[in-house]
Amino acid sequence: MVHLLELNTQPVQVNSLKLFYCLTEDGDDGNISSHITERFIKVLLTIIEASDDAEAMVTAMGIISKLPQESHMTQWLLDSGALKTILTCLTDQHKHVSHKKQVIENSVQALCRFTVSTNLEWQKRVALEGIIPVLVQLLHSGTPFTKQNAAISIKQFSESSYRLSEPIKKPSIFKCCLVAKETGCPAHLGTCSVESSFCILQANALEPLVRMLADQDDGTREASLNALLTLVDSEAPQSGSKVLANSNAIAPMIQLSSVPIPRLQERILIALERIFQLDDVRNKYKVVATMHLVEITQGKDSRMRSLAAKCLAQLGELNKQSSYF
Repeated sequence: MVHLLELNTQPVQVNSLKLFYCLTEDGDDGNISSHITERFIKVLLTIIEASDDAEAMVTAMGIISKLPQESHMTQWLLDSGALKTILTCLTDQHKHVSHKKQVIENSVQALCRFTVSTNLEWQKRVALEGIIPVLVQLLHSGTPFTKQNAAISIKQFSESSYRLSEPIKKPSIFKCCLVAKETGCPAHLGTCSVESSFCILQANALEPLVRMLADQDDGTREASLNALLTLVDSEAPQSGSKVLANSNAIAPMIQLSSVPIPRLQERILIALERIFQLDDVRNKYKVVATMHLVEITQGKDSRMRSLAAKCLAQLGELNKQSSYF
């Protein structure tokens, strides 16, 4: 089948792509990993870049988006110029217009493998290609699936931001009198930029991510929440909490805490307990948060009841010796 993809006979190539896509979609990486070679990846990229068949191009990108998450495959993709190919697919408004939605969805999903926070070099290569602003734009205009995967990549970038933010250099005594004090990034407390520290504030990603918390799609809401909570999960949670409060993210998070999705509820309740350590935030949202939290303590899930009780205790609405803990 891999050999058939190299043939120029269009019907054979397209049908081979479709069949191989079905195999990758099946999720059994063990069956296909041994058949994936660097040459095969180059063939896929060539089809995406040069094929006049929109269906073939979309399917080839779909295969790339679902390749096993193995580091050597990601490196093959990088070495073969996959990032430039993906960027072209995301920004070229004229190529394969009829399939544009599918092209973008597959391309953004494919990007997620390059943005994992466990590999800083891959992240840097994506950032230097200028892809982060494109991802932020897709948070505004993409389909739910596109927004979800764009938020996943932004979240993975943001996980690296705190350690990449450059510490503010203290000026000498003489300079203190002449130069205004540099304040730095309000979330990461250092000097940030989109390309050097992947800062979601500098990328102007906060506003669309906060808006996505109210999306109708569960996956989109969860992905945006996870991206926002990287600001609280960092080494400066109080600074991140202030940024979220100033971005009007707290109210939709409280609303979202009532959604009966345990994984989502757990993330929000753990974050709210931390966020409510700030007096200003605690006082501002105490009344509305209490209503939602009390409702959760009446539910059947003991884990959620306990987490909600901890938030209520942080708000001063429940004794810390309560039987809820």
